[in-house]
This record gives sequence, C-alpha cells and structure tokens, in this order.
Amino acid sequence: MNTNIKQIEHYFSLLGIPKTASLDELKKAFRNKAKKIHPDRNPSLTAHSDFLELNEAFDFLASFLKENKQFGSDESTIVNSYDNWEKTVKENVRKKVKEQARMSFQAYMNSEHFRSDTLIESFFTHLIFLFTVFNLFILPIVLAYHYAWIGLSMALIENVLMILFTTSAVRNLDKLNWRQFAEASLFVLKTRLGIGILLFALNTYIFITIGLYTLIPLSSLIAIYFMLGIFGAGYGAILHFRQTKTLHSSLLYFHGLSFFPTIVSLFLVLNFVFSSEPINEKYVFQSTEQISKHGDRYILRKTGLIELENNAYQNFTSLRSFSNHTNLLDKGKIHFTFENGLFGIKVLKEYRFEQ
Repeated sequence: MNTNIKQIEHYFSLLGIPKTASLDELKKAFRNKAKKIHPDRNPSLTAHSDFLELNEAFDFLASFLKENKQFGSDESTIVNSYDNWEKTVKENVRKKVKEQARMSFQAYMNSEHFRSDTLIESFFTHLIFLFTVFNLFILPIVLAYHYAWIGLSMALIENVLMILFTTSAVRNLDKLNWRQFAEASLFVLKTRLGIGILLFALNTYIFITIGLYTLIPLSSLIAIYFMLGIFGAGYGAILHFRQTKTLHSSLLYFHGLSFFPTIVSLFLVLNFVFSSEPINEKYVFQSTEQISKHGDRYILRKTGLIELENNAYQNFTSLRSFSNHTNLLDKGKIHFTFENGLFGIKVLKEYRFEQ
C-alpha cells in the first residue's frame, strides 16, 4: 500500500471517523479529541506529539473536504491532495500547533478552533438560565394573577416538566458571564442557528399577534404551519443529502422550524397589513365561570373567556378570550371592528367593551 495512503488511513483512525464523514462530523470528532489530549490536560509523555498529529490529521482532512465536499472512492485524488498539502502547508501547521500546545487549556479553548463552540455554548448557558428564572419566578405570578389556582398549578406542572433545564441552570451558575453573553449573542445572530432562532421567534410572535386574530380556524392554521414544517424538513434533508450523502443536519431544523413556516407568517402579515373595508359587529356576551378553591372555601369566579349571543365565532376561541378578565366586569356587550384582508380573509383590527 502506498505510504501516503497508509498515512491518510491513519488520520481517519486518529479521528475515529469513517470515510463517509461530513465536514461537520470531522470538526466534532476533532474538537472532542483535542479537548482530551491537549498537553495542558494530558499527562502522557507523548502528549505533544499526539496533539501535533491530531491537528495535522484534522487540517489535511478538513482542507480536502472543503475543496471536494466528500472523500469518495478515487484514491489518486486524495493522494495528490495529500502530496500538495505536505509540500506547502504541513510545516506551517506544525508551527501553529506547537504554539497551541504551549497554551493553557483555557487559552486554547478561546482560540480559533474552539471560539465558535465556546460562544455558542455560552449563549445557550445564559439562555437556559434566563428561561429558568422566567419559569420559576415570573410565569407562576402571571398565571396565578390571571387564572388563580389553576394558573399556578399549570406553572408548577410546567416547572416539573422543565426540571432538566433548571438543573442545568443551577449547575452552570459559575459559567455566567454577561459580557461574554452579549458577544455570544452577536456571534450567534450571524449564523444559520441565529437566523433560525430569530425566524422561529418571529413566526411565534406573528402567530400570536396576527394569526389568532385572522378568521382561519385555529386547527387549520396549526395544520398549515405543521405541513410546511414537514415539507421544509424534507427539503433540508434532500438538500443536505445531495451535498454530503447523509441525512443528519441542522438544515432539517432550519427549513422545518424556521424558514418554510415563515411563508405562512408572511401571508398572514400581508393579509393583515393591507386589509380594508371596516366591518363593525356588536354582540351581547356572557362571561364563563370556574370554581376556585381558597382554603376550605370554593369560590365561583368569572374567567377571561366569553360566550357571544347566537354562539357567534364559536370556533374562534382567540376572539373570545381575554387575559385581563377585569375588563369584563360590569360589561355586557362587545364591539368588534373587522376588515377584509388582502387575500379575502377577515381580520380583527379592534375591539371594545360596552355597558
């Protein structure tokens, strides 16, 4: 067997990856191994040479994948690539790695190889902490205020279900660094991950503020979002399979959870913004009631859900549900202002309660 072929086979073995590996899989394997064998952490007598060889393996295989997308079965291509790399790049790689080997482990983690991973990890560590604070302290107060003991029970159940997030937040308290979080946020926003998170948040906001007040049945609207999400995930899978011959990719989540559902959101926004021809409707309503337990007493109290005369808009709960139920006290009528949307679907633009 050709000497270069043996060396390349050794590189694959060092990183523990198959020849079908993608660039993302190569990077993940390298980072996991580099963390373990960095000389600042590895007491072995061969730590420096092992670290040097691992970096050489990664640099060559990564440069080959960036140029050729996949390793393939043509040995001559990869051998020629190795010859060129060995003549022109290998020595510079060795010099760079020797400097990295002399770094402290923390300095190495902040170097080019790991900076993106460090920032993304910091971003999610802080995000989980903020989510946990919201769950533990803000959500119970908000739900208890609006829905009494039922709301508080919902918050407690949600906290039990999210116990893993809470545990993770507590375990990582010593890693919180808000200046780094600001830097990490700016970094993440420039990545596909960040764009995906922004689109997901935007879609959620549009669904709540516009979708729920568009006269499309809620089950139908959710089904449309879901079907486009499935179609998007399939598109991402095909796109990635064409590039790498594998199906595991963030493209599935990006297209499925973010990009394709944005089509529905855009439709809702255009229909809402370019609506016209106001339609005024007035209904007598009756508040629904629920029983709340306070100590040994049971109290009948009004909720934020109303029933309209003649069962109007019975299939549109969002039009009849109000978080601040105190607005309903001593009121008996509601005035809706609808408009015809750009695509012919009515939207609720305004409402007010009357005596």
